[in-house]
Order: sequence, then C-alpha cells, then structure tokens
Amino acid sequence: MPTSMIDTYAYNNALKDVHPAEKFFLASPIVLLCLITKSEIVLFLAASVTTIATVYRAGIPLGFYLKTLCLPLSFAILGGFGVALAVVPSGVETLFGITFFGKTIGITLESLRSASLLVLKTVAAMSALFFFL
Repeated sequence: MPTSMIDTYAYNNALKDVHPAEKFFLASPIVLLCLITKSEIVLFLAASVTTIATVYRAGIPLGFYLKTLCLPLSFAILGGFGVALAVVPSGVETLFGITFFGKTIGITLESLRSASLLVLKTVAAMSALFFFL
C-alpha cells in the first residue's frame, strides 16, 4: 500500500498499466542525450517533452511535479554556484570577482555558462527520470 504522495502517484497514474520496460526505453535515451549534449535547446526540449508527458499523459498534478523537482534542483543550483565560482587567471574579465593575495576568485561569462548548462542538464535528466517513475 502506498505510503507517500510519490508512491500514490506512481501506483495510480494514467501510465500505471504501461510496462516499465516501455517507459525505460523511452526515458533512458533522453537521459543519455541530456548527459552528452551541450545544446541548451536540446535540453530545454527534453525537459519540456518529458514534463508534458508526465503532467498531461500520466496525470500527475503540475504543482506536485514542480515541488518534487525542487529537491534535485536545489542541489543542482548549489553545485552550479561551485562551478560558476572559480579562481580566475589574470587578464580574464570577470562578471564578479574579489582579489585575495593576488588571486582573483570570481565568476566569468564562461563559468556562468557552464553552471547554467549543469543546472539545465540536471532539470532535463530529472524530468526524464520522473517520467520513468
């Protein structure tokens, strides 16, 4: 018997009778695509398609889906801060930086792009995994 809301939705959604292997073979290539691509457009499309499939096809309420996505998103954002903040070589322009003992710690345009790509990859891959559940 389901004990949490995620269990309740997993056992009582419109896709509950679809064989897990079918959902796996749809979700796993999307997850792999999310991990190897560096295209924001592809990641946005993957997140959008799997979110729409989960919310509209499986019948999971959008509010619950977004709340459930908040936990992995919070870890991705914290990790994104770590990726965005770096020791910047001299001569490289920073968007924000502080110099300590001759070393600049800051955020560059490239590090900010890497951090946003990391967060977007996480959201897209988690959306595909949520569809699998």
